[in-house]
Amino acid sequence: MKSTPIVFIVCIFIILQYGTFVRCQQIAPAEYNLLVSLRTLFHWETLYPDPIPPATQFNFCNTIVNTIQCFGDISTPRSVKALSLIGDGTQTIPDLSVFTQLKTLTIYNISNPNNFMSNLPSTVTILDCRYCQLTSIPTDIYDSFSSLNLYNNPLSMTFRLSYAPDLITLGLVNNEPQYINYYIDILNDSPGRLSIGSLSQMAQNSSLNFTNFRDNMNLFLYFSEQISVTELNFTQIFDAADIIDIKSVHILAPSLTTNYFDFPTDLHSSYEFEFVNIKFNTPSTFINLNQPQYQHLSALKIRNSPEFNINGSPVFSDIPRTNLISFWLSGVSLTTVGQLLVGLNTWDYSFSNNFLTKIPAMSNNEPQPKFVDLSYNLIDDVMSDAVFCNNFVDIKYNKFVGELNKCYSCYLNHPTIADMIKGNNFSNYQDGSTQYPPCEVTITNYNNVTAGLALILEGSLLPKYQYLVTSDPPFTWVSYKGQTKISATMGANSFVIAKARGYIVVSIHATQVFNFTIPINIIAPVIYNILISPLSNGYHFAIVGMSFNTDDANTTVTFNNYNCVVTPNNQSSSIECTLYILDLVEMTYRMNVTVGKLSTVLRYHFTRLYPVVSAITPCPRSGGSVSLFGEFGVALEHATIYIGGKLCSIQNIYPKNITCILGSGNGKQSVNVTVNGLNYYAENYFVYLEDSQQCPYSCGVNGFCNVLQYCTCKAGFGGPQCQYTVLPNGVIVNSTTTIISQEDINFHISLRSLQEMSYNNEVIREHMLGDWTQDPSPDNNTWIYSTQLKNTTISYTIFKAPNAMDFTFAGIPMHLEQDSIKISVNISKWEFQSSLNTLQLIIATKVNSESTCQSNIESYQDELEALNYFQIEQDGKVLYGKFIDQMLSDGKPTYSSTKILSKTEKEVIVGISIPQCRTECLIDPDFSLLVNPSSGCAENTSKKWIIPTAVVVSVVGFTSLAIMAVYMLRRGSYILISKNSLVIFNKTIKLGKLFPSKPSK
Repeated sequence: MKSTPIVFIVCIFIILQYGTFVRCQQIAPAEYNLLVSLRTLFHWETLYPDPIPPATQFNFCNTIVNTIQCFGDISTPRSVKALSLIGDGTQTIPDLSVFTQLKTLTIYNISNPNNFMSNLPSTVTILDCRYCQLTSIPTDIYDSFSSLNLYNNPLSMTFRLSYAPDLITLGLVNNEPQYINYYIDILNDSPGRLSIGSLSQMAQNSSLNFTNFRDNMNLFLYFSEQISVTELNFTQIFDAADIIDIKSVHILAPSLTTNYFDFPTDLHSSYEFEFVNIKFNTPSTFINLNQPQYQHLSALKIRNSPEFNINGSPVFSDIPRTNLISFWLSGVSLTTVGQLLVGLNTWDYSFSNNFLTKIPAMSNNEPQPKFVDLSYNLIDDVMSDAVFCNNFVDIKYNKFVGELNKCYSCYLNHPTIADMIKGNNFSNYQDGSTQYPPCEVTITNYNNVTAGLALILEGSLLPKYQYLVTSDPPFTWVSYKGQTKISATMGANSFVIAKARGYIVVSIHATQVFNFTIPINIIAPVIYNILISPLSNGYHFAIVGMSFNTDDANTTVTFNNYNCVVTPNNQSSSIECTLYILDLVEMTYRMNVTVGKLSTVLRYHFTRLYPVVSAITPCPRSGGSVSLFGEFGVALEHATIYIGGKLCSIQNIYPKNITCILGSGNGKQSVNVTVNGLNYYAENYFVYLEDSQQCPYSCGVNGFCNVLQYCTCKAGFGGPQCQYTVLPNGVIVNSTTTIISQEDINFHISLRSLQEMSYNNEVIREHMLGDWTQDPSPDNNTWIYSTQLKNTTISYTIFKAPNAMDFTFAGIPMHLEQDSIKISVNISKWEFQSSLNTLQLIIATKVNSESTCQSNIESYQDELEALNYFQIEQDGKVLYGKFIDQMLSDGKPTYSSTKILSKTEKEVIVGISIPQCRTECLIDPDFSLLVNPSSGCAENTSKKWIIPTAVVVSVVGFTSLAIMAVYMLRRGSYILISKNSLVIFNKTIKLGKLFPSKPSK
């Protein structure tokens, strides 16, 4: 251990002396000494040269050469983790057990393994041994391997898969002539599912059972020259009834087989098939692969099967056109391809080693270039731009004539290009010559330069290969089809350099180097997306886009007049900033992003993400489980809930709902929710469930007391004690504000306004409801009216019920008589100024009459001071308004209170509270127009009648409201709405249903 400081001193000396870093190492002495011996044995002198003084050890652990790979760093003793021993057939393997952390071992072409398998370190999990003269493998080491490949060894054995349950890659192949008498049988005796993803084996072992192999396996079946297999039956081999998926099947022979095989048409078992040196019979008829059972194929490759053609044409009349990527017919004696390739999207073709005389017809409309191998044919065609500039085409050793196309001749100084065209008869170029045809590369157009955006250059004869383009500052380049465009993505650092210079130099390395200077033309910031994260003291914004240029010092972000403090991040594709305003109003802001002297302005609607409570399912007075619904964020940590000052212990918390346990209590209570330091507060939002319910009055024989402490009347009866009779009458609708008239008495019911309320019950803003416009209706029984407020649409729908019906609202049974009218008000995309705010719907009701009788207004509030009902009486006619304290918020029942805001002798104004629903709110008050037969001021009390009107208020969409009114009038009465009033005559109008119903019993 005391040698460590000395090693560091030597390292530092080397760095100072030579100006570069030379990795120092402390390989364990036994491992180091064996590596020195291996260096001599396997001739590694050029890979690991003599050390440069003052260093004294070979640098075996350098990262440039992969022959040896090491664990550890310069501060700790290092150990060999991977070793590759490539011999020349004369070496003997020494004892490798000193490598105590060796994981991967590759051995190739040695003369004597010296029984190295018996001394193999137990840490080795990957072994690849080819031509290494192995004669046996100890069975007790099978289970240590995850990858085992043994190719062409004098090894005969039975390999039991049950001994190696963790194998992922297995290759046991003897296919060279000198090893064909050695046979390795693979026995699948494993009771469980195997993990093998790649299996290479001899084709004689075709009886291997694959039913417990993993999906997406790659299978390699090797033939020897004297293979005894006479049939390729994949259905039998793979037991298709049991195996699920094989990714690829490769049938390989070292040279052309002596046996003939019929081409297998049962290709349903795999996505990719490859056949190499398999002698296929000539089919008697063409094979059509463009059928449903073959559309899964992504690759079909056949190489060297000389008789696999029909009179020089492909044996396939058609091929799959859905997923096929690679299609090879190489060495199958083709003289023509015909129209087989027309209309295909396949982009990898090979028709090499055939007898083609013309370039095959192929589609050229795809955006990506094709890779086409036409080498070693007899093609005496000329090179066209359409084929050769748009694709990568290998035409070596053909009989092409005419001029070598400029798309190739401009880059003949590069070996890859020169190799693709050699062996032809071009008039302007001879193989191997350095006298290249003339070339003129041009750039005619380019886009504005900006960080994070691709720089696109357009021109002519631009290179096909990206390595033929360089730039200063350096970029990574991409070539495109047609050689008319190249592009590169400009990184942040490169952009800073280019911006300082004012230009970019692009070099095209053709037969001569073409240099182009591209000036900088910076564009304004482009914004794709804005991400928000709430903080305890404000909001953090991540603005995603491009052209932010990493100039953080000269970058500003504002929301109206609020400054968002920019956080330096040196990124060209994003800006981060913090707005230190906790109670930021939820509204649409004018957002300005300025980088240097360039600005981008856009409208951005800010919405607080969490926490927001939209509905609560309370517990009884004795305590119990409470459910809160709304938005609570994603990182659900450090959450607390207090209801009425009492801790509600959280049991489960999710992004949209929380369940907690609350102790006993009663009445209305405040709600306080904190998540990750962010707070939500609502006054009087929680109400304990009542243990028992009683109505303030008896419901008589015509009704019963429901769970909400008011009377539910039987069909045909109404009123607070169900003492009045309902008479059905017809109605007609003209327009808006509602006037219900009987003789000379008019009752007016109107939606006066919609108020946004703060958490402490102050009016933040108020929108007066009126000026409605009639919209198209879906049928003759529906009328729709709407009005617009900036981004908010307020509409309401009038609907007439065709028959008596029962329905349930918030778990409460409701009843409507035939000829009822329902008015639904919808508010969409209401922009709250704060997530703590709520809404209040204002409904005004008044009476107009020439009568000298005095009007009388009465109301009843429960013990929580919530309005249960009110009634206005004039001359024996009573307008009766009934309210429940339940509503639906985002589909969940929750508390909603109604209160009288003001009342006079002739008018009462009520407000219905609506929480901040995120999607949908529904409210359900109920109005009825009745006759009081006991009134002394009424002129005619001989006929008892009732005109009930039920009004349901709902909030739909982002936050929306609906109001349902049901009116039933006796003969001679009417409801009037002209421009500002609803008129209901004794006439039947059919309207569509707005909610499911069932006939009243």
